[in-house]
Amino acid sequence: PPGGIVAAYRKCTHLGCSVPWNAAEDQFHCPCHGSLYDKHTAVVKGGPAPKPLQLFHIVADASGALIVDTNPLNVIDRQANVWNPKDLEITE
Repeated sequence: PPGGIVAAYRKCTHLGCSVPWNAAEDQFHCPCHGSLYDKHTAVVKGGPAPKPLQLFHIVADASGALIVDTNPLNVIDRQANVWNPKDLEITE
């Protein structure tokens, strides 16, 4: 998204399949049932997924290196299929 970085949990919100990046389509595309996710915001662009991909929390350490918390118990679970700039944790 403009002005920041997000880390998406590539687990489909439809039935939990792994969602790979599809370079030819320029989007995330779930191979199980065809859900499509936006490359910048991870919101649903098509298919049966009911909500956007969950996001991982990101922090910068003292040296500026980004650290992504990949613990699935700590994800940002967005219920609405819209981008909210408040979801950004690392900004320009």
